[in-house]
Amino acid sequence: MQRSKKMLRWLGSLLVLALILGLAAAAGAAPAKSSRYKPGDVLPGQIIVKYKPGQESGGKALAQSLGLAEVKKSVTGARLMQLRAGASTADVLKRLQADPRVAWAEPNYIYFASIPVIKNNGN
Repeated sequence: MQRSKKMLRWLGSLLVLALILGLAAAAGAAPAKSSRYKPGDVLPGQIIVKYKPGQESGGKALAQSLGLAEVKKSVTGARLMQLRAGASTADVLKRLQADPRVAWAEPNYIYFASIPVIKNNGN
């Protein structure tokens, strides 16, 4: 029994050490180059829409009239919508934002995760 507890402690310590070394190596690595996007860019032809409570059916009719197709619905009720070919994202956004059935609408912005790098200069 004592031996298995010692073994578990040793394995736990080894796991923590491996995790620390892995994070240290990742922090010192050069940041990956993004393919073609930069922060602030949006995915072309995509809008995220959230309807006000009780307005989902009216919102669907609005989306159809604007040529939007629902791609995905999140657990929060926000919907990822795809514009029809040739539609102007800016025009569709203005119409959605002006509609009383819509809580909010925005382009599908591209976000990047960042990990702060703390350099140890020995001081």
